[in-house]
Amino acid sequence: MLRNEIAKISNVKDDCCVYFKNGSYIKVVAARDSARSGRSHILIIDESRLVSLKIVDTVLKMFNGTPRMPGYTAKPEYAGILEMNKEINMSSAYYKASEMYSKIKAYAANMLDPKRKYFLCDLPYMLSIKEGLLIRQQIENEMSEQTFNEFDFSMERMGIFIGESEDALFDFNVLKERRILKDALRPLEYYKLNSIKIPEKKKGEIRVLSLDVALMSSKRRSNDASAFIIHSAIPTPTHNYMDNIVFVDTQEGLVTDDLGLLAMRYYYQYDCDYIVVDGKGVGIPVIDFIMADRYDSEYGQLYPAINCMNNPDFADRCKVKGAPKKLFVVIATPQKNNDMCLSLRAGFQNGYVNLLMDEDIIEDDVLPNIKNYNKLGDSLRAKVRLPYIQTTLLINELVNLQHETVNGLIKVKEKASIRKDRYSSLEYGYAFIQELSKNLRPTKDSSKLTDKFIIRQPKLLYQK
Repeated sequence: MLRNEIAKISNVKDDCCVYFKNGSYIKVVAARDSARSGRSHILIIDESRLVSLKIVDTVLKMFNGTPRMPGYTAKPEYAGILEMNKEINMSSAYYKASEMYSKIKAYAANMLDPKRKYFLCDLPYMLSIKEGLLIRQQIENEMSEQTFNEFDFSMERMGIFIGESEDALFDFNVLKERRILKDALRPLEYYKLNSIKIPEKKKGEIRVLSLDVALMSSKRRSNDASAFIIHSAIPTPTHNYMDNIVFVDTQEGLVTDDLGLLAMRYYYQYDCDYIVVDGKGVGIPVIDFIMADRYDSEYGQLYPAINCMNNPDFADRCKVKGAPKKLFVVIATPQKNNDMCLSLRAGFQNGYVNLLMDEDIIEDDVLPNIKNYNKLGDSLRAKVRLPYIQTTLLINELVNLQHETVNGLIKVKEKASIRKDRYSSLEYGYAFIQELSKNLRPTKDSSKLTDKFIIRQPKLLYQK
């Protein structure tokens, strides 16, 4: 019966719509400023957490301007009876700092007011299990995985909004505003499969690979992973570097040789200028591996040794004469950890760190423009999206970090089951880039002061 009422179905880009014989229609539009001409009686905003409140208030709500006027309202007995248009928001939960949470609270307050017609409800995964739409074993398997994240699970499966830590160092709204980068460095497999060259560096650009090392994965808690981050540092007119985070990857349970080879592969294949590694504990054997010539059988390339540039003790461990000194070893102390943390926070606040866009946003604006993306297999397409997903996980780490002050210094710590590997790698790389930025700043040369001032013999203005 429903099919018999449909006049036409259109699924072209600018006309995605189901038209009914009685004049009604169901139309899909993108939630953006260009959709202003739309009109509706029932407005459904799907995944509304991804739609800015400004677009909702200034564009989408305007769709519901005129109430529905069926023919029977012209009869005297129905005069003055109009059906109010409806707005339906559907979404998973998000952070308490988001615009959507403010809207949720406003809806909840209005729902309790008998004079208002508002309704709000949460449909957690338990309801899907009860109705046979989801298998209990699937949820149990998901919760048992090493990569299980209780915060993501609470938002996606339970509709619970997650707040920043009470003592959070990094503000979610600040981080969200820095998610402006469209283009990530693609996985190496993508470039190899499509015979595409990795993008060349721009004028003045410096690429830094930072690595926080973990050599054993933990079955008890998921906070042991090696985190690779590639920083694209672009000089600014203010004699600083803009740090664009264009690649994020994590690896669990790799042995020293595998992790060291992957670090050298990323360093050479992505044409990095420096590599920054944690020089304590399990980072030492990885550093030793990097400071020797290594052959990559997968890519058929020999990677020359990289020597340490800032620590003579580590530099002496390199046995390859003439190896370029491009390895910066971080020896973290309480004071250095404090300084790196505050520097990174200031970098975000002052707009000197940019992050990749949300993985949901790139579906329309970025992925369709990637060469041969639709021809890639599912596994490789997932890897292309991975840096954007990893950026979201990085933000999860940052907003959920806890800290305490010990002897006047900040000590950062992670919650149970929450990693800080990406955070550590990020702060190592950013701290190194701040050191590089000192070379951009002009130096004062007192010997040239005479070029700026005219020095002459003073005149005697008064004589007794």
